[in-house]
Amino acid sequence: MDAKRELAQVVTAALHDVLLIAVLLRTPLPPEVVFFVSSLNPSEVARVGILSSVDPELSALGPVGFWLANSLGPTLALVIAVGWPALLGVLTTWRAARNLAKADLVG
Repeated sequence: MDAKRELAQVVTAALHDVLLIAVLLRTPLPPEVVFFVSSLNPSEVARVGILSSVDPELSALGPVGFWLANSLGPTLALVIAVGWPALLGVLTTWRAARNLAKADLVG
């Protein structure tokens, strides 16, 4: 069962970018919506953070990069890129520890 979950996770991660790009090409969404949808995935946020540290204008991201550079700026984009995955990691670790404490028969 774990192998199936891992395979599904790998396939989903691999297809995420392709599916996001396909949806964005078909629908004229504003850059704010595109950033919000893509920032739900911590790996996408990390990519934006890496790009913002290399290219502060974020020109590689097209209109979304232009919006990010002008509205958020490279510093805030980098803070979000570090903060969101860290917050998600802390919350999931806390929840896992809580579930383990409830399920532990000895402690």
